[in-house]
Amino acid sequence: ESAKEKFSKEGYEQARAEFEKELNDLRDKYLKSVSKLEEACVNLNAFIEKNEKELADTAIDIAKEVILKELENNSSKIAYALAKDLINELKGAGSIEIKVNSIDYNYLKEHFSENSHIKITLDDAISKGSVIILSDSGNIESNLNARLIKIKKMVNNE
Repeated sequence: ESAKEKFSKEGYEQARAEFEKELNDLRDKYLKSVSKLEEACVNLNAFIEKNEKELADTAIDIAKEVILKELENNSSKIAYALAKDLINELKGAGSIEIKVNSIDYNYLKEHFSENSHIKITLDDAISKGSVIILSDSGNIESNLNARLIKIKKMVNNE
């Protein structure tokens, strides 16, 4: 072999060795990065899982506070709106009885006064803002606290 070929071959081998070392270093860095990302994903999923229930419970508690405040000030209007919505579900009912709390009674009696097939009755067992509707087409209860409890159970998969 000539000296030129020998030095060319040595240069090639040296460049190849340096390239392979650099490639291996990059591969190691890449694998470490992937490992760190996988670990971060696991940690994030654990954090989300841990806090998801707490966040849902907090959101429902806030909603409950807002609803209770609204009930304090507007229970009659809420009961009326619920009753109207529920009556729409009972289209075709011949007679309808709406049971309400004493606080909501006069408001609903006044607002349904033109509907002769609707009778408003007093029932203090019913909470403010809630209604029970009895009809020949079926009965429906709309209790806001019960609805909140149901939503909370659904959110928490209970």
